[in-house]
Amino acid sequence: MSYLSQLIDKRRAAEAVLYGVNMEIALALGEKADAEHYKSLMYAAIKSRKADVQAGCYFAEQGEQDRNKFDEGQL
Repeated sequence: MSYLSQLIDKRRAAEAVLYGVNMEIALALGEKADAEHYKSLMYAAIKSRKADVQAGCYFAEQGEQDRNKFDEGQL
């Protein structure tokens, strides 16, 4: 895993923790909809970490696809 990949993985791990804490705060405040929102964000961060490990350089490939779409005016 490259240094950049390690940094991205570290950021995703921190995001997952942060979203989890936000979810717990929302639950404590009785804000179920907000808790569900943070839960989905947390799971997305976890999923992206797993995808990066399983697929190798997922983010570089996705970035290239997004860049191509942007250049074509699709984004």
